[in-house]
Amino acid sequence: MVQSVTKDGFLNGKVILVQPKSGFRSGIDSIFLASSIFPKSGDTILDVGCGVGTVGILILNRWIKDMNLHVTGVEKVLTSKKLAEENSLLNGVDSSFEVVTEDVLTPEGVLKSKGFTQVVTNPPFFYERQEFLEGNADKRQAKSITPENLWLWMDYCIKRVAPRGTLTLIIPPERLAEILDVMKNRLGRIRIFPLWATPGGCAKRLLIQGVKGARTPLVILPGDALRISDKEYTSFTEQILRTGIGFSWEV
Repeated sequence: MVQSVTKDGFLNGKVILVQPKSGFRSGIDSIFLASSIFPKSGDTILDVGCGVGTVGILILNRWIKDMNLHVTGVEKVLTSKKLAEENSLLNGVDSSFEVVTEDVLTPEGVLKSKGFTQVVTNPPFFYERQEFLEGNADKRQAKSITPENLWLWMDYCIKRVAPRGTLTLIIPPERLAEILDVMKNRLGRIRIFPLWATPGGCAKRLLIQGVKGARTPLVILPGDALRISDKEYTSFTEQILRTGIGFSWEV
């Protein structure tokens, strides 16, 4: 069966990605996650659950002209893996991008003994509910997970981080306690950047970054608001969606 796809523009059309017409599709979470990565030349970056390659390709699009980088994506779904490889070619970053087929919920795998200077992930974060037990199987797999498997997912990510390397992820606030529990005594210098739904509103998402082997205490940053209203993004969000630039981990 031929998969129905669309070609979608990101960063004001600077990046074009082929995505499934139905099922899981990349959006604002992937753009914010990519914008939060500030690599150094020579970095090796692992995108766990890379889907169609959005985060890694956005990172390379921003930085590859100025430094030597390599992105490895991990993806279980074969159709997504093939689209990720197609997208790397489409955006001219294929020489710095590869995708490995691996199930991060199993203890064995081709990346078991490898460490990366940066690991990024946008993990499944909805605990399995009835609405995810029906419909598109790939979307269900990309968005839903059990509490036990979320722990395994995060454990896989942390184990892939090289000493003094960083792990960066984006999650909804309701998953924070579980994420911090997996990070405990393994990552330090943890910084949490809330993405508020609106000014004065509740957090919609949390960007989290930790350093393997660091002991600096956790810091909650002021964060920023995504929208002024239901119909209008803030200037902060507009800039990141259009350019991928504007995010900062600095206090």
